[in-house]
Amino acid sequence: MLILTRNVNETIKIVDSHTGTELTIMVTGIHTNRVRLGITAPAHIKITRQEAVQQTEAAPPETQSQTVAAPAKHTGRFFAKH
Repeated sequence: MLILTRNVNETIKIVDSHTGTELTIMVTGIHTNRVRLGITAPAHIKITRQEAVQQTEAAPPETQSQTVAAPAKHTGRFFAKH
């Protein structure tokens, strides 16, 4: 695991050396023990919170479609939850 220190409005860029696909993660806010991140990525990259994945995997199959996190909508530079 790589651990980096960033301040508000600083970014981290991740580039896949095989495909050239780029992801940019920006720290947009810090409030007490919560960090707010903005993520810029191509539309084909699925971005999901780990706890939402675990919740979906733990749910009975008939309810899994009800427990998936709401899809993100593109709001210009970053994706935001509905």
